[in-house]
Amino acid sequence: MRVGRILEGTLSALAAPWAVPASSAQPSVMRVIDAASAREVILVGTMHYNPHSIATVETAIRDAAASGGLHAAVIELCDARWSSDVARKWNRERSLRRVLSEDEFQVAFEAALDCGLGDVVLADQPVAESGRRLAVAVARTVADALSPAGWRRIGDDGRLALSQLPAFGAAALDRRILAGTPLAVARYAYSSPAALPLAGLSAAALALAAAVDEATGAVAGVSDGAVTALAAVVLGRAGFIALIDERNQVLAGNIREACLQPPQHLRGGGEAEDAAGAGAAVVAVLGMAHLEGVRAALLVEQ
Repeated sequence: MRVGRILEGTLSALAAPWAVPASSAQPSVMRVIDAASAREVILVGTMHYNPHSIATVETAIRDAAASGGLHAAVIELCDARWSSDVARKWNRERSLRRVLSEDEFQVAFEAALDCGLGDVVLADQPVAESGRRLAVAVARTVADALSPAGWRRIGDDGRLALSQLPAFGAAALDRRILAGTPLAVARYAYSSPAALPLAGLSAAALALAAAVDEATGAVAGVSDGAVTALAAVVLGRAGFIALIDERNQVLAGNIREACLQPPQHLRGGGEAEDAAGAGAAVVAVLGMAHLEGVRAALLVEQ
């Protein structure tokens, strides 16, 4: 028990300086008016488990509720990765579990409840569908690499990815995000231990390849570089299509649906919504890689 208290105190001390957002504008927060509903959407881009991201999410939700009103809180999860019943059982008191496992989605849920909502809206596609789409994107990229027209499509996707990079970079390079990254990585490893063997295997494979090259005196040739570059193009483009771009459209569509729908889970029913008025905002909590793509999608009325 004493070791647990020491660990809790140490991790809390590491997180504390970065837990409260500055009053200045946050590069990870974007405001956009949804073209279909004319409702304000506040996009909060996060690094998962990062203490500064968590504090920014809570602040955005509470500030929205205190100003024009909170129409809905949307999170980048699906049914397979979220259970409101489980989330309701979390103890809000500071504890070792919260220090090790607290993330922005749990805090968004709790803040939404405090501000009058009965639940959050799940905006992501099923995780199994994302895996299937990734396989499709890999196959499509391999096929595109065999023709000039295909390379033009690959180039178009590359330019689209580059256009979204500045917004991601501004959010990711915020000094408060960087300061909280070690704790975020530790929390991710603790909460998702299944990822550790894969990371370890990848590191071991790289170390083994380097050792073999050192022992044999092998020097990478032009053909080796071409194969490596092609593999990077295939995996990079497929990852962008399936895990970023296509999901941007899904996320934006579900955020828009939340804007258009009445606040079904709002405590007090229609009277509470009338009090908030048409100015009530939707706060959407997303990974920061989705910020620019979702913002652009919401600006287009379809």
